[in-house]
Order: sequence, then C-alpha cells, then structure tokens
Amino acid sequence: MLQILLFLTHRLDDHILDRFDNIAIPSGFDRRLLVDAAAAGSCGQRNTFPFQFSELIKTGYRPIAAGVIPGSNHFPVLEFCHAFPRYDYIWVMEYDVAFTGDWRTFFSAIQSRADLLSAFPRTFADEPDWYWWSTLHIPGRNRSRPAKRYRASSRPVAPMATFNPIYRVSRRAAAYLRGRFLEGCIGHHEVAMPTLLNLAGMSVEDLGTAPAGCGVAGRWYTRETFRYVAPGHPLPVPRLHNMLYHPVKDFFPILIP
Repeated sequence: MLQILLFLTHRLDDHILDRFDNIAIPSGFDRRLLVDAAAAGSCGQRNTFPFQFSELIKTGYRPIAAGVIPGSNHFPVLEFCHAFPRYDYIWVMEYDVAFTGDWRTFFSAIQSRADLLSAFPRTFADEPDWYWWSTLHIPGRNRSRPAKRYRASSRPVAPMATFNPIYRVSRRAAAYLRGRFLEGCIGHHEVAMPTLLNLAGMSVEDLGTAPAGCGVAGRWYTRETFRYVAPGHPLPVPRLHNMLYHPVKDFFPILIP
C-alpha cells in the first residue's frame, strides 16, 4: 500500500520548512510540499507540487471565496491526486499542525481502510450553528437550509462535516471528488468532501478512533489540543505526548518522555 503525505502551505518561512523536514515517515510513504507557486522558490531542493489559484479556477473548480483560503485548499490536493494516481491513500496536513512525538508512531498506527479519515465527523444536528454549512451546493439537488437530508439511492443522508487540518483520503475518493467538483459542486471542503462521499456510499471515519475498532475516543486529539482558533485567541500549548495540535505557529519543542 503506497501512501504520501502532502504538506500543504500557502506561505513559507524557516519554521515551516523545519517542520516539514522533521516529519519522519514510515516505509511505504512519500512526502511532498504542496505549496502556493508564489512561495515555491524558497523550497530549495525539496520535493514540491506548486499550485496557482488562478489555474485551478481555469480547470473548472468553483471556490467559495477569492482564494484557496477559506475553504478551497482541497483543489490542489485533488489535482495532485489526478496527476499522480499511483497512491492508495493521500495524507494532507496543513502547515500549522504539530504532533508531539514521532510522526511514525501516528502513521504506523492507522489501520483503517476508510475513504476519508478526519477529525470530529458530525452532522448538522450535532452542530447546527457551524458557519460553513450554508456554502454547500450540489447541482441537481435543491439548495435549501443546511438541515436538509439528501437522498442517496433509497436512504436519506444528512450533510456531514469534518475538521480537516490533517486528513487522509483514498485514491478512489479523490478521483470521485474531483469529478463532482468539476461538475459544479460547491462548498467549504470540511462540509463538501464528507457529504459527497457519504452520498456516494463511501466511508467517513473519525481519525481519533484509529486503529479501527479500538474505540478510544481522543486517541490522537481532544477539543483542547485540536481546534479552530480565531485571531486574537490563545493558541493551544503542546503539553501532552503523542497528540495532534492545531494551530501551532512558529517553533515549538517536541515532547519526548
């Protein structure tokens, strides 16, 4: 099983490059910087896949804003998967995610075969006030309030959301999603990706319960370590070992017991 880690960033500095360089990956993994072309000149000899927002729009993607942020940073991921279809699973990590331990411990523990592995999977009923529900639009289905249940074959499917600073997508899911987005599907990636996959009958699982079946909620993150932080609010402090943290800006010391 061939996997790759895409380290996604729209900017580069020494701290970000050091974080990328210090990610230890298991055998059977590749690693690449998925970087805005405007910053790619600072990458040196590192393996990169540059992207330009304007070129992505020409391909046919429809963003929810005037740039990849907010909500459209899945576009370059799907274009990479289309260009390099040999990978069974594609990990995507934003530049401000940190793991307080050896990354190989994390990656090697994941045994799930889910099409999408991400954090905090939930439906509208779980978090009705989430800001990005209303961005979802699926052509051929009525655009309505976010609580609407779509129909997949004979079963009703509620819109889903996940938290995607780090996630893993399967090759078949990436190919399917690219096709749907180029057909005109719109939405913040944290609602559009899990909803479309759920409608297609593909599997969406919680990253926090991996390995599959272990049933340990919070294995890799909690709401204190891994969360959205609005500007001006305190960032999470990396204190617990072998845990994911987000957002972590600049340098932080990796905790080794």
